[in-house]
Amino acid sequence: MEELEMENAQLKKDLNSLRRTVAEADTATVQKHLM
Repeated sequence: MEELEMENAQLKKDLNSLRRTVAEADTATVQKHLM
């Protein structure tokens, strides 16, 4: 059970960093279009 929780925490971490990456990519794309 503990293993599962650790895996879950890792997945959440990965998901958060993925979202951050996507948000940064979106911002970069928008800025490119504005120039």
